Amino acid sequence: MFKIIRLKNSKYPICPECGKRSIVLFTPPNEPIDFKKLGKDTYVNWDKAHLYCCNGSTNCKFSTRIKDLTTPLTERM
Repeated sequence: MFKIIRLKNSKYPICPECGKRSIVLFTPPNEPIDFKKLGKDTYVNWDKAHLYCCNGSTNCKFSTRIKDLTTPLTERM
């Protein structure tokens, strides 16, 4: 069952299950944590980084990895 959503101008992403603006990004650090790399691209574990719905009242199952949303480069730059 899909919910029909009326789009409005918003800078926050909308959850496809509940229709609320409750999508958040989780970026876990690489293990072991090296605080010298804080703020750099190598600090984040991009294999585990994912988007999920944080709306606690609807208990949405929406969760997707960031790497699943991006297209890998097939040719050399």
